[in-house]
Parts: sequence; structure tokens; C-alpha cells
Amino acid sequence: MLDTKERFFRATLELAGSGSIKKRLVGAYIDHLGDLEPDQLPKSARSKFERLTGDLTRLTAINGEGPVFASVRKMSKEEADCAAETIVSLYGQLAASRAKNL
Repeated sequence: MLDTKERFFRATLELAGSGSIKKRLVGAYIDHLGDLEPDQLPKSARSKFERLTGDLTRLTAINGEGPVFASVRKMSKEEADCAAETIVSLYGQLAASRAKNL
């Protein structure tokens, strides 16, 4: 089982890949972060993660697409960019907190 920092690292790698930002954002969240619980993150990162999750799951699934697909599809490019930046920022925060503990 991957630890939380590794999952954010993989999500960040997915965001750095090719394709539209919305497609990369959906993949990063669904494939790596969607089943994380806030209590798996340090307290200092939980509210940011909860806001991200809320933004990426705010719409009800329609026509067989999940809530993440529906929510990201309705986002502007700028909103999708901001969500991607949040994932990278959370990874940086996790990596820095882990480095302090070494």
C-alpha cells in the first residue's frame, strides 16, 4: 500500500504528463487521491485537501460519468489549473514535513 506522500507524488507526475489539464486532473485525482481520507494527511494539510475534494466532487454524476468527471468538465481552465496547483502544493507540503522528520 502506498503512503500518502507517494500518492501525491504520483498524482503530480500525472499532472505533468500530456493531454488537457482537465483530463490530467481527473486522472490524478481518481487514480491516486480519490480514496484518501483527510485524516491520512497532516492536520496542516487537511482543510486544503477537503476543499480540493469538494471542488472535484461538487456535481452529481450524470449520464454514467462520475462526480469527478462532471465537476471537472464544468470547471474553467483556470479553475482546473488552480486545482492542479493545489495538488502540487500539497505534495510539496507533505515532502517538506517528511524531510523535517528525517
